Amino acid sequence: MFSGGPKKQRHLQQLPVKSFKVAAGDVVGGLIYVMDKPLGIEEGMIGISIDSPGYRQFVAELLSDLDEHRMRGSLHSHEHNALFNKYRSLLKDPNFIFNSLLEGDKNKLIDLFLHHPNIQAFLDALPANEKSAMEAFAKQHLNYEPPEPAHKEIPVPFLKNVARFFTRRMHEIATTEYVNEGMGGLLFKAYKSECRIIENDSFAKNINKIIHAGFGKEPKVEVYMVKQDGKLGLFGGTGPGLSKIAKTSTGKGLQNNFTVPRVLTVVLPLYSAIQFGARRLGYLISNSPTKVNTDVLSENIGTKLAQIRGCETQHIETLEGTYENSAPKMTSLVSWTPGCQDLTGKIMGGGYKNLEGLIVAQTPDGQTLRKAKNGDLIYRKDIKDKDGKIIDFEYYINDNKEPITRDNKAYRQTAENYDAGFAVAENRIDGLGEALIPFIALGDRDALGKKGQNKAIIPGENGRFTFYGIDFGKTYNGNNPLLASLKDDFSFQSPKARLGDVFFSNYSALYDTPLREKMKGIYILAVLRGVLKDPEKAAIIQEYETADPHFAKKLRETKPDADKELIASEIEKLRQKISENLENEGEYQSYIQRLEKIQEIANQSDAKILKVFEKRTKVPPSYIDAIETLEKLSAKKLHSLSPDGKVVRNHLYVKSKNRIAWQVENGQLVSANLTKSELVAVKARFTEMISSLEPKDALKTKQLVTLLNKIEYTESGIKLPPLTKSELALFNQYITEDKVAKVRKVPHYMDSEAKAAFDKKRDEIHRLQRPEQKTLPSKPEPTLSDEALFEVQTSKPAPERRPPTVTLGAARAATKKPPDLPPVVEMATQPMDSFKELDDYLAKEDNIKRHHIKRPLKPPLKTGNFSEHDTRVIEFQDPEKSELTTTVYAQKKLQNVTYSVKKDASPEQFKLAALETCRLVVFSKPNTPISFPSSLDEGQKAELKEAFKIAVKEAIKAGIYTDENKPSLSQSLSG
Repeated sequence: MFSGGPKKQRHLQQLPVKSFKVAAGDVVGGLIYVMDKPLGIEEGMIGISIDSPGYRQFVAELLSDLDEHRMRGSLHSHEHNALFNKYRSLLKDPNFIFNSLLEGDKNKLIDLFLHHPNIQAFLDALPANEKSAMEAFAKQHLNYEPPEPAHKEIPVPFLKNVARFFTRRMHEIATTEYVNEGMGGLLFKAYKSECRIIENDSFAKNINKIIHAGFGKEPKVEVYMVKQDGKLGLFGGTGPGLSKIAKTSTGKGLQNNFTVPRVLTVVLPLYSAIQFGARRLGYLISNSPTKVNTDVLSENIGTKLAQIRGCETQHIETLEGTYENSAPKMTSLVSWTPGCQDLTGKIMGGGYKNLEGLIVAQTPDGQTLRKAKNGDLIYRKDIKDKDGKIIDFEYYINDNKEPITRDNKAYRQTAENYDAGFAVAENRIDGLGEALIPFIALGDRDALGKKGQNKAIIPGENGRFTFYGIDFGKTYNGNNPLLASLKDDFSFQSPKARLGDVFFSNYSALYDTPLREKMKGIYILAVLRGVLKDPEKAAIIQEYETADPHFAKKLRETKPDADKELIASEIEKLRQKISENLENEGEYQSYIQRLEKIQEIANQSDAKILKVFEKRTKVPPSYIDAIETLEKLSAKKLHSLSPDGKVVRNHLYVKSKNRIAWQVENGQLVSANLTKSELVAVKARFTEMISSLEPKDALKTKQLVTLLNKIEYTESGIKLPPLTKSELALFNQYITEDKVAKVRKVPHYMDSEAKAAFDKKRDEIHRLQRPEQKTLPSKPEPTLSDEALFEVQTSKPAPERRPPTVTLGAARAATKKPPDLPPVVEMATQPMDSFKELDDYLAKEDNIKRHHIKRPLKPPLKTGNFSEHDTRVIEFQDPEKSELTTTVYAQKKLQNVTYSVKKDASPEQFKLAALETCRLVVFSKPNTPISFPSSLDEGQKAELKEAFKIAVKEAIKAGIYTDENKPSLSQSLSG
């Protein structure tokens, strides 16, 4: 029985016949049309899901608003007069009130309005029982006959085209455009107005506002892109229509080519078509509908296989429709992720010939940051004339708001420092290394693309990004040419085309990551192929659990043959299609053959990859860390810069030809097959490393030095003594990449301290360039009181060596408490400048692991009336129960910092927050006493007392305190 509520995933309906005559607000295949999004030689349509809760809520609220004004007869008081008039004309009952309807009937009305003026077409597409229910509802409430024209074709103002011409947007020049003046179009126009979208908004800003609707950071609507191949073209092939060719990469490139006479750009579509046809004639001839459909199917499977293998990817589905001549047509539908941005312009350092670039750190506006020799961060902005030609530059140093222009005495020196400086590889992108094996396994020829346009990043927490797989259109396209040269350091020899073009471009960006990150793809592949058994899998998961719980969960949930089951399922769907469409059996059989070929190639690729990594597949990440350090210590040559010497890497890099391999054999770290000169060189480096360890931290390093002095150097190679778990941890703690770079005197390498300084300056620049976006709420949001939520005793800083004490302070609840952030635990810990100390302390990887922090500090948070600069958010995760997490808020108040958790935290979450916060405070050596509020119940006080004892015991064991100089509980809490 039809419920009247929105159907699930109506955007996965079959597409209707393709038409270029669409307007904003049209409902096409379950998507509300937003705009075109050209992609190379393809065409795309951006749309909002018709079932998107945020958009439907907006429509419902607007209808209620229209009702209110209609009942008052206040036509001219409403801002959307055209919508108001249309609404009045469609209603049969003058006393109709939208809010009086049942929820299901409200949804029926919204559906009808979104499809107006194609209500009849919408009804005809419904199952009989639903159509009957909807027709009865429409007949009772709406005047929808006779149907009005779907669009109004209007001329484009001459001056609008002139502006497009002179701003090199000739691809947008048109004589007419379509407007949807039905309810659907008017509702969408009202929605864009609510989103504060203006005509000159960039595409990214436009989409971002539509997704978020101006109400905050969380997405409010679901946006999708349909990737379509265009019209039937030459000789039965497919390609973009003439009017669309100017929007392709070729067409847009011609618009920015100053050698193209302006007189030709007036007829740009024709000119672009000639250029396009000359370059891609073979493509257009061979690109049959069946081939295009097969490619769509391949991209769908390739994207899903990449995700199963560990790469974060966009969600993708395949839709079916028809060409204008009713020939079968397949298209891809992908989810549009908020904030998604491709890597165009972000890759540098490889040179066009080799395409071995790195992703570099930039400002939010896309200016590359350069590190000068004196440590300054400098970025440059273009100054353009009225024709858009660059005539000069202005420079910004560190977080200075004022630009340095040519009239400034410092201009010349700043320009020289900028030119002589280094770009720095971006270190805030998660998932780069993990994506490497999925890319290699799929044989993704496009890789990141020559300019970075084929893959993307999406924003996450704490200013970080996640590497994001898009456009897997060329995966499993024949036998994988990478595997013949693949080695277990992930290196391979990239094949070249006949004209010298490099395939598999800019894979290098995925290599600038720790070896344990790259091994994630191997671990997942080993599970898929049944090579990694449950006990081995569990041991690897346990080691990742604290440092990377996200991957630990992903590996835990990976099931053997999940990828094979996906392909088998898709083949079964196609066989079902044959039984339903016997006239198209040949076409569906070609799709099945393509999927079977993908499975065959995948089987061969996976087997070869696992054979290459046979010695490392079951090695846990702690040993992988040691292997990586040993190979960098032993390598004949190390690199800290990109191939062109202009970008500083995040990590030391060893070219395959300079590598001396290490493996784990019978629990020992071993390097074999060294020449005599290599053996001598490596021994000398170990000797220097041992010397550098003495006499620091004698208690621990003495044990390590003793261990390293037992290394065996023989003609057969080098062998470390067997290591216990604690000895391996000691090795990884002291034999680090920083230490290797120092021992080997690698120039330009940025150690942890230099990286932290760079990150701090970069983050300041980002805060200047991208202040917290102001939200546009429809209703006032609750805010915190400026007064402390608990009154905590203010303490003067204690002597530096004095351990912290814990006392109970008087407490009172604030007069206003927001529902989302009422603390129950507060600890005043440090003076006002303590956030710097806290930030620095938690910037270190060891401290993040020690305190079981799920991810680094989140970015400054605006919490009520507290400034975003006075707030930090820390998320802890139980080391034994990965699903148990709790969030602790640190805020500056007067002369103190308070740590708090939500009042509705469960007992388990409270216990975790108490333990981890006490550990954090004790280990970071606060200089002022800690106060707990007396409003806690007895159970909570007991939890805090026990948590403090555990923290102190651990701190003594770590050598931070002694039994004689340890923190102690005050009488009030201990008693």
